[in-house]
Amino acid sequence: MIDNRQLIKKTRNKFIFLTFLGLGLVLLISGFGLTLHLTVIKKQENIQTYLTYTSELRKNVNQLGHLIESFLSSPPTSLEVSNRKKKEIIDTAKSIQKVRYDFLHTLTFDESSLSQRIIKILNSKQLVKRFEEFEEALPQDKNLEDRRIVFFKKELIEIPSGADEGIGRVIYNTSSLILKELNASLSDLKTMGYVLVGLCILQVLLVWVIVFRPLYTTVLEQHERINNSMIQVEEASRARTQFLANISHEIRTPMTAILGYADILQNENVSLQERSDAVRIVNSNAHHLLSLLDDLLDISKMEALKFEVAKSHVDLSLLINEVFSLIHIKAEEKNLELSISNRGNIPRSIYTDEKRLRQILYNLIGNAIKFTSRGSITLTAMLAKNQKLIFDIEDTGIGIPKEKIKSLFKPFEQVDSSSKRARAGTGLGLALSKGLAQALGGDIEILRTEPGKGSVFRLSIDPGPNPTQDYISHFTTSISETQNTKSLQKVSLEGLKILVVDDAKENARLFKGCLSRAGAEVTLAYRGQQAIELVEKNDFNVVFLDLQMPEMDGYEALEQIKKRRPQLAVAALTGHAMEEEIRKTSQAGFREHITKPVEPNELVLAAQRLSRANV
Repeated sequence: MIDNRQLIKKTRNKFIFLTFLGLGLVLLISGFGLTLHLTVIKKQENIQTYLTYTSELRKNVNQLGHLIESFLSSPPTSLEVSNRKKKEIIDTAKSIQKVRYDFLHTLTFDESSLSQRIIKILNSKQLVKRFEEFEEALPQDKNLEDRRIVFFKKELIEIPSGADEGIGRVIYNTSSLILKELNASLSDLKTMGYVLVGLCILQVLLVWVIVFRPLYTTVLEQHERINNSMIQVEEASRARTQFLANISHEIRTPMTAILGYADILQNENVSLQERSDAVRIVNSNAHHLLSLLDDLLDISKMEALKFEVAKSHVDLSLLINEVFSLIHIKAEEKNLELSISNRGNIPRSIYTDEKRLRQILYNLIGNAIKFTSRGSITLTAMLAKNQKLIFDIEDTGIGIPKEKIKSLFKPFEQVDSSSKRARAGTGLGLALSKGLAQALGGDIEILRTEPGKGSVFRLSIDPGPNPTQDYISHFTTSISETQNTKSLQKVSLEGLKILVVDDAKENARLFKGCLSRAGAEVTLAYRGQQAIELVEKNDFNVVFLDLQMPEMDGYEALEQIKKRRPQLAVAALTGHAMEEEIRKTSQAGFREHITKPVEPNELVLAAQRLSRANV
């Protein structure tokens, strides 16, 4: 299931990253375009400035030529007029010098090829020499000799045929050069417009490809994932609803038998045989309910990622024989042949969780029996090349449709979940078995299945190290009752004083009956405070203490009891079966954790162990 908060955070971070990336691209391209534009504009401004200087030079040169021509062609008749015209010639000549100086000064701040070419022209030796002579010929007052005016005209203003040294000609050439550059600059400016438009288009395309397109695809992807998540939630909800209906059926069916036969037991006219049958049926259905509860607890542990395994060295042959002994009756009831064999040598001893491996095999073989009407079920064990221990369970049953295989190992889902299904069940078995197999270092897979012809399931586990390298070549199966020996042994609790504390009076009386029949003197308490008072007044050997009670729970009661009797053996007798609860009771100081419901003889054996530990 997708974590929507993580999904939103991921999308937000991607959006922020791509937004800043897009902004950076926009700024980069815009900065590049602006730099190009400013370069062209600056060049244009410089050309305009140069053109202004050359225009002013040309104007002054033309004006100087006009003044000289006028002065020489129509000499003034009076000294005053002559001096005034000479002064105009001098001022105009000085203006030419000043403009040239300012022009050269301005050019020094520009490193363009145009400015360098103009500087080269204006600083040519011929021209500099003429300007120097021109400056030396200028008087400091209004007096200007006629011969010098003729010198200005001949040397500086007049342009000899084919010569480019005259000031007017040089200024004309410079002006032509600048105008040519101006036209080129205008063409560059026009081209720059196209370049800027192209950069804008490129910018839009890059932002789309690098920013908006990934964001668009991300939004679509996230939308699709959320949509798929919603579909999964709906399917899970549907499956859980169906599961609740199934579990209700699975609970109510044995409960009906338990309540019905319990009612029969109350009838005094019932025969001894009928009573015996009723007790057997009640006991069988109660164990079925307990098995169902264990499956639910295991599934909840797996979903909470709190499932643990307890590995130990296990006799593989003995374990498989125990499974065979437990389940062969179901096969016989349906006239099915159940066989167990091996392919090649297999280790005699493996290192695994015995209880969980037995549970997986029982589930897989039980499923095969449930879905097989005629034929056989075969369990084949082998050791694979990768050192995994393999169990193949083959049946001749109904098989599995292809469209149902994907959901086969999902919790709460069944191949046939309709109300007309022929076989009962909660839909937890295969999901639980697969999770258990993975916890044991292996897996469960379907090797082959065909509707109407049967299926082959493969269980693999990690057998752990085999330090003795002891192998067996052939399985032998025999039905043994050794597994019940422990529950049938007689234990005496004569001389023991036991306190049972449970707020459920029916349970307390039941436990008292079990312990009393073994010879113990049993006292009952229904509250924590009552138990503390009884411990103060009596010398008990063992205390069985419920955890969940009103007013004072089992942990508080244990703390008070330990203050008064530190060495007294106290066991938790509770309906809590989770691993964390078992650790919690151990840390609190309970000697043992006994889970309800408990077999009568198991309770007696626990009392015996606790009394010995209390000595």
